[in-house]
Amino acid sequence: KQKTAYEIPACLVGTEMCIRDRGINAEYGDLRAMETELNEQKPIKCETQQRKQSEFPDKSKINGNKLKQLEKAEDLWAKTTSFNTTEKCLFLEISQDKKTVKYNGKGLNHYDVGSIRTNKPFPEDRLISYFEITIEDAGVRGVMGIGLSDGEFTLNRKPGWDSGSYGYHADGKKYASSPRGENYGPTYTTGDVIGCGLVEDSKLFFTKNGQFLGYAFTNVSDRNFYPTVGLHSTGEVIRANFGDQKFKFDVEDLIMEEKDKRRKDIQKIEVPLSGLTSIVRDYLLHFGYEDTLACFENTSFLKPDDNLKYLSLKNRKKIRELILSGEISSAIELTHKLYDGLLNKEKNVYFLLHCQQFVELVKQQRTEEALAFAQKVLSVYWENASGFNDLYLKDCCALLCYSDPEISPVNYLLKISHRETIADKLNEAIIRRDVQPGARSSKLEMLMKHLTALRETIRQENGNKGEIFSLTKILNHGDEL
Repeated sequence: KQKTAYEIPACLVGTEMCIRDRGINAEYGDLRAMETELNEQKPIKCETQQRKQSEFPDKSKINGNKLKQLEKAEDLWAKTTSFNTTEKCLFLEISQDKKTVKYNGKGLNHYDVGSIRTNKPFPEDRLISYFEITIEDAGVRGVMGIGLSDGEFTLNRKPGWDSGSYGYHADGKKYASSPRGENYGPTYTTGDVIGCGLVEDSKLFFTKNGQFLGYAFTNVSDRNFYPTVGLHSTGEVIRANFGDQKFKFDVEDLIMEEKDKRRKDIQKIEVPLSGLTSIVRDYLLHFGYEDTLACFENTSFLKPDDNLKYLSLKNRKKIRELILSGEISSAIELTHKLYDGLLNKEKNVYFLLHCQQFVELVKQQRTEEALAFAQKVLSVYWENASGFNDLYLKDCCALLCYSDPEISPVNYLLKISHRETIADKLNEAIIRRDVQPGARSSKLEMLMKHLTALRETIRQENGNKGEIFSLTKILNHGDEL
C-alpha cells in the first residue's frame, strides 16, 4: 500500500531528516529565507540589519497560549484606537480615554442621533477585525446601534441607516444603507456586550454576550470601514473595547473555523500520488538525505529512478554531516577534493564557510585561534566587504565582544539551524554545478515560493486587503494556510 503525504512523516522518524526538522522549528529567522528569496538566493539576515534579538524570540519555547498573548501585545491597532472626538455630534459626552460615550440629547427625531466612529478604520492586514461595546446604561428608550461606517457617513444618523454603513440595533434588526431594518438577532439592553466583526472576504457578523449571531451581511462593499456606535435616547452609555482588553467573544475560535474551511477546500483538490512522491523524493535527493530517501522509497514501494542522479548523494551527505557537526575545515577540505574549483567560483559560499569556521572556534572558546583565523582569513574579506558581507562579518566578529555569546544579540550564529543554512548553501552550489546545472531549489521549495507569490498577488488584486500571507509564520507557529 502506498502512503499518502500525511502518512509519510511517521515512517521517517529516526532518520537524519529529524535533524532538519529540529532546526526549522527552533529558529525563527532562518528557514533558508524561503519566503523572501523569490528570485535569487540571499544569505540569512544579520543582527546589524535591524535583526534585534527581541524581534525574534525562540518560538519553539512558547506554547500556543503564550504565542497568542505575544501576538496580541504586538497589536498596535488595538492599543492606539479610540473614538474620534474631532468628529462627533454635540449630543455626545466622551470620556477622557475616548472609549466611553454618553448621549445627552433629547432624541426627539431621526436627526437627533449621536453617532461616533473611531480614529482608525479596521486594519486591512488580518483575517477578522472585531470590536465590542458594553451597554452600561440603555437610557430612557434603549435604541442604540452598533456597526461599521465609511469616512463619509453622516454622524447624526445611526449606523446602517444611510449608504456606506451597516448596523445591528437594540431592536434586534440589521440595517444596511436603509432605515428599514430586517429581523436578525435578539434585542439588547443594559449589561449586554455586543460585538461587531468583519471577515476579510466581506462577511459582517455580530455577537451578543459572547455568542455568535451569524453573518448579517455576506457581500459588504469594498471600503475602509470604521467601528461606529449610534446613540439616540437620553442617558444611553456605552463603553468600547477595541482589543486592548479580553473580548467576551472568542475571536480566535472563529479565525480557526474560517481557516479550517479554507483548509478543507484545499484538501478537496485531488493531487496524483505520483506527483506527491516525486516532490518528496526530489526534496530528499536535493538535500542529500540518503538514509531518508532509501526509507521513503522502501516504505512507498518505489523503485530507484535511473533518471535521477544519485552519484553525488553520498558525497553531499558526508559534507552536510561535517558542517552540522561543526567540522567546517574538514567540510572545506572534502569539498576541494571532491569538487575541485567549486568554492573558488562560488565566492559567497566560500565566504559563509570561512565565517562559520570562525564562529565554531568562538563557540569552542578557542579565542586565540579565532583571532588568528580572523587576521589571516577573514581580513581578506574586510578589504572588499560591502552590503550583506560587511554586516555579516560584523555580526561574526561581534561574538568576541560578549562574555557569553549564547545570550548575545548575535546568538543566532551559534544555533544548529544556522549550520543547516550554511550546509544548504554549499549543497545548492554543488547541485548547480555537478548534479542539475542551474538548479537553485528543490521542487518543494519552488512550490512554496510560487505559493507565496500567488497569495501576495491575490492580495494585491484585492486592494491589498486581507490577512498577509506569511510562510515563516505557518512553518514556525503551525498556522493553517
